[in-house]
Amino acid sequence: MGHILSRHSDIRRWAIAHAGRPRFSAGMDASGRPQRQLQITFDGRPAKSAHDWEEWLNELDRQNLALNVLDDAGVGSDFEFVKRER
Repeated sequence: MGHILSRHSDIRRWAIAHAGRPRFSAGMDASGRPQRQLQITFDGRPAKSAHDWEEWLNELDRQNLALNVLDDAGVGSDFEFVKRER
């Protein structure tokens, strides 16, 4: 069973608890325009700074996204980005 995380503090806390860190990659939006793709990596490297988290979370807000996370997930956790309900 999963639940939705939309508050910045909850998202960051969940990711860090599962050895995750923020990451961007290049991508396209639905209309083919360039857009930053949000990712959380679970590769065991040291976490990025709080500033990187702030930038990542601001982009999450800009794209109106939240995380749907599994309650029983471990390291390398399963999650998906979902549109935030307004």
